[in-house]
Amino acid sequence: MSTPHPYDRPDRPLWKSRLLSHAALLCLSGLMAALLFLATGVWPGPGTHGGPFLLLVLGLFLLASLLVRASKEKIGAFFFNFLPLFALGSVSYLVFYPGIMTTDTLIQLGQIRSGQYNDWHPLLHTYYLKALSAQPFGIQLAAWIQAGLFAAVVSACLTALEGLRPPPAARAVAILLFLLQPLHAIYAVTLWKDIPFSLAVLVLVALFVRMAWSRGAWLGGWKNPAILAVTLVAVALLRHNGLITAALAMLSLFLFFPRRWKRLALVLLAAAALTGAFKAHAVRRSAEPLPFPAFQYLSFHHFSAVAAQSGTITDKQWAFLEGIHHREYWVKQYSPYDGTALVTVNSLALMKTNARELRKIWFEVAMANKALLARHTLKAASILWKFTPPENSYFFCYYDGITENDLGLKSETKLPRLRPLVNEFGYRLLEPGLSWIFFRPALPLYLILFLVLLTALRHRSPLLLLPLMPLLGHAAGLFISCPVQDTRYFYPILLSLPLIALSCLLPERPPAAPPEPPVESRRRWKGPFFRPGHPRGF
Repeated sequence: MSTPHPYDRPDRPLWKSRLLSHAALLCLSGLMAALLFLATGVWPGPGTHGGPFLLLVLGLFLLASLLVRASKEKIGAFFFNFLPLFALGSVSYLVFYPGIMTTDTLIQLGQIRSGQYNDWHPLLHTYYLKALSAQPFGIQLAAWIQAGLFAAVVSACLTALEGLRPPPAARAVAILLFLLQPLHAIYAVTLWKDIPFSLAVLVLVALFVRMAWSRGAWLGGWKNPAILAVTLVAVALLRHNGLITAALAMLSLFLFFPRRWKRLALVLLAAAALTGAFKAHAVRRSAEPLPFPAFQYLSFHHFSAVAAQSGTITDKQWAFLEGIHHREYWVKQYSPYDGTALVTVNSLALMKTNARELRKIWFEVAMANKALLARHTLKAASILWKFTPPENSYFFCYYDGITENDLGLKSETKLPRLRPLVNEFGYRLLEPGLSWIFFRPALPLYLILFLVLLTALRHRSPLLLLPLMPLLGHAAGLFISCPVQDTRYFYPILLSLPLIALSCLLPERPPAAPPEPPVESRRRWKGPFFRPGHPRGF
């Protein structure tokens, strides 16, 4: 007699779980078809657009067959998190149809159409946009697909903590924090590189939570280290300053788990090899090799700060700088909160052949004006540590449409009555008295620090400080290189707050799950029609 399957219990027969999950996902596919019709006016019937929709339904059906292999608690938790987030993202997509796009996005879409790429905007994200728009409707559905990915990744990160047995109230608190933050609904349909980058950082934080609560046991085997390596590569490649975040996060693992240095070294080597290989590909693919963007903004911002505040710059250094901008321009355009006006098309052209000289002069100027640049950096990074915007500061949070372009893209809302109300509500929240609650990263960062420190003290375990490391690495990189007061650069901090809050409400010692008996079967493939325990599998 075969051994009964661990999920084939009297209180939840396998056929019932399969039927319910398939029915739920097929209903979800019907909802997606209805939203597709509302957005595009094309019903996905048996014609030009019928194939992709049928593939979508088949994919959801196969997903259901995989979900019935998971525990009942994880399935319920995933859909509890996913459905409200996806519904909110779908409404936002219809309000801002076909999504929110600014100059950065339009430049990348132009590269996709022309086939002429460069790595000024990370090439991996350009490929990501190309993949999102590689369907019959083109870019029209890209923002909605991203909203689905956003909901799925966030839900998967929250569900990954189900094995640690969070109390039901903690799950509700986490999802409520997501729903009460209006920026999530807006950014879910904004095609910026910062959104997939923030999702990659969120996944990294979730992995660090699992490593902390398992005391490093999560790193066993090969699957979990591979997931960690791929996540580090995504963080490093989706933003240029993501290299700092990934490097500091990886360094913290060696400090917290010194006995696992061999396994961590393999993860580091794999991540470094993949990142280096893609960077080499980006250099070969780029039609116009450009200087490193983050350093370009940082050095120009520093030159302007020193010039405007009568710092030390020699005549030889001025001879080089005046070849980029006139001395009066360096002084006039200085603002500690915005350095974008200094990086122009002409300055980029000059720097292509003078990158080495630029690095040399920047180092000399920085060493001669250390105190001045320290004060400048504190002002430039005020969005990170100061609750309210400083006087005369630059503060950018989100855009509510599509920037004028020659690609034929424009906003065409499908909910014209709701759009003005959403815009009025959003701009009211941007007022100084409210923006510090919803859009500036200082409050979430301080809350994260407080919650994690409190949890580590409550459980008397410094290891529980580990989930802070990716976020502190990201904040440190931006603290020294932030050129403008843009909330999107700090979005990983806002996005990670609900996950950190959920991890801080975990019990001190989560009960161990009962061991599962081995499954004996002659059939290896466990598809939707596989019935464990039956001699033939049917």
